[in-house]
Amino acid sequence: MIRLYYRQRCTSSPKAIQWFKKYKLDIRIRTMGQISREEIITALSYTDKGISELVKHSSHGSEEDASKIRLIKTMTLNEAIDFIKVNPDLLRSPIIIEKDKVLIGYNPEQIRMFLPKEYRRKSLGKNTE
Repeated sequence: MIRLYYRQRCTSSPKAIQWFKKYKLDIRIRTMGQISREEIITALSYTDKGISELVKHSSHGSEEDASKIRLIKTMTLNEAIDFIKVNPDLLRSPIIIEKDKVLIGYNPEQIRMFLPKEYRRKSLGKNTE
């Protein structure tokens, strides 16, 4: 099952939800506050830059959020994960997780990874004709 975690007032999350509806893919939509510690760790395991890829950019939010993001950079990994769990509004949105696939933020090209392989093959065949 594909799980999509979103933050209120995020403009990217509705785009992602619409994309899944367009392709009739089942998703479980949850708020960021419902993301588990294990799912944060799973998302982290697919990043190249660690925590900084998961959290909002400090320029995209309030001064309070920017201060918290700077604080995260001084923490150990476990401390940062626990802090994020208590402050889920610091996470980028949406976070989409399915088995061995993770997408942080909305990207119209990268979100295609959630399409079944058969569908992607058909789509590629049509584009090359």
